[in-house]
Amino acid sequence: EIMPILKQTVDKTGELQYILCLSLHDTLLPDAQSMVRQLVTAEGSDLVELLGDVLSDGRQQDGLIKHFAPLLKLNNEQDFIKTIVVVSAERCVEERRLVEALQLYNLCGQYGKVLSVMNKELAMAFVKPYNKEQWSQLTMMAQSILDYYEQQPIIQSTLTHNSQLQVTSLLLLRILHVWQLCEEGEWERALSSVELLDLIPMTADIAALQSAADRLTS
Repeated sequence: EIMPILKQTVDKTGELQYILCLSLHDTLLPDAQSMVRQLVTAEGSDLVELLGDVLSDGRQQDGLIKHFAPLLKLNNEQDFIKTIVVVSAERCVEERRLVEALQLYNLCGQYGKVLSVMNKELAMAFVKPYNKEQWSQLTMMAQSILDYYEQQPIIQSTLTHNSQLQVTSLLLLRILHVWQLCEEGEWERALSSVELLDLIPMTADIAALQSAADRLTS
């Protein structure tokens, strides 16, 4: 059986070398590609080491797997992303491993998907029991991603058609902040934050009510 043998190898480099040997046999190629994805999504895997990273100027820094992609019959960038990175990201989403999923989608340049997955996780926070530490970690991560994307012209240019995702991210973060204030009994600060959100009119003016309703449905 393949996987027990694989687990006997010492490190990720050794595991990858073993997988690459399997990929030389055409009949084992699908198994080899699957094992590479398992290597990527394994607990504690160093994604930067294995898959590389996106540098601040937008250039790709290749990882170990990318260097040997031709041996896996992945002869171009799109094949590599589709077969290894995206499938691995989808698995991390299914397993609710948010950090890894976001890192993988970011690596393959699917910035809109990063925001979409992140927004879903932010929205899910509303139906979970309040946990200050978990909320703080989630909101800090989300804010750091938004700040980074905003500072990168290359990323912003790719998000032109997904600008609403960033708007939604910011809105969810602000609503979560209000919720957190309420959970901690900071009622006056929560009320002030609600007014700043401009989602709920703090007036009986009909025009203001209609305007708010239009914003929510737009």
